[in-house]
Amino acid sequence: VERHHDLVVSARTLEELRSTIRRPAFDGMISNRERERFLHRVRVAAIVVRVERGLAVSRDPDDDMFLHLAAIAAARAIVT
Repeated sequence: VERHHDLVVSARTLEELRSTIRRPAFDGMISNRERERFLHRVRVAAIVVRVERGLAVSRDPDDDMFLHLAAIAAARAIVT
């Protein structure tokens, strides 16, 4: 992604990634050290934009933050 596209995140989507990747379900797949390296790499590579909470647009309110970010960034793709 970082070679061919801009990676755009918001504080909320970055926090969602952080909390998801730290779940115990990933313990057997990737070490804590590798998870922290990955999060660092994302933080360094990403463009962080400010996203105000907007209208509810999804059937799942938890997905709205991704849709609002995509709209602000004029994204052609969403990776979750």
